[in-house]
Amino acid sequence: MIDQRIGRYDFAIESAACDFEGKAPLTYLCSLLLTAAGLHADDKSFGFTQLAKQNKAWVISRIGIYMNHYPQHEETIHVETWIENIEKYFTRRCFVVLNKDNKEIGYAQTIWAAIDMQTRRPCNIADLGSNIMDYLGADKSFPVKKMGKIGSVDKEALFLHSPKYSDIDINKHFNSVKYIEHMLDMFDFKVFELKMIRSFEIVYLAEALPEKVLAFHQEQESDNQFLVDVKNNENKESVCRASLVFSEK
Repeated sequence: MIDQRIGRYDFAIESAACDFEGKAPLTYLCSLLLTAAGLHADDKSFGFTQLAKQNKAWVISRIGIYMNHYPQHEETIHVETWIENIEKYFTRRCFVVLNKDNKEIGYAQTIWAAIDMQTRRPCNIADLGSNIMDYLGADKSFPVKKMGKIGSVDKEALFLHSPKYSDIDINKHFNSVKYIEHMLDMFDFKVFELKMIRSFEIVYLAEALPEKVLAFHQEQESDNQFLVDVKNNENKESVCRASLVFSEK
């Protein structure tokens, strides 16, 4: 029997969202993971709906995704998720991705903060008045270490991007998954024909508003490891940074 502190959610991989190989791309999986996180938080009464009543909201700070296998179209996957740790302003959430046979095919972790929607400042999670503390200590192993620091990239930008309609989310900021989509588009198509993304980590450092032009910088650290740094093209400050590790298929 599954630990009641753990949420388990089923998703059918839709063909329309798959890539040229008929597999769920990283961006689609990321969206499913965020959906599972929202469902679990709502189920346990500390989700977006509950926080909105206090004029507060959850915002994503970091995402790490680690895949051994990408599911195919029309395949059903199971996502298990739980709250692993809570610090003053941040909470770490873990995920396990399983195939239809309940074999673990991937893992993920996210870091969230609760912010006051008026001041845009982080809130002490213990003061939210929710029962989130009751869902710590789930009996579940997690084989992934905590995310580390992602360095900046000082090389010349590969391209500039002015946010468009499809980039902007409900809070009128650049959508967290859209950053990832534009990062992946920096790589040649042949890379994805030969390799898969084994590990992806991203840290969000600042909010990007619709009127701000973004500069995308990339640096290759080894044959299969890359850094991406997205900067505000006006003040040159990093908006988000990512580390990608590829492997041969």
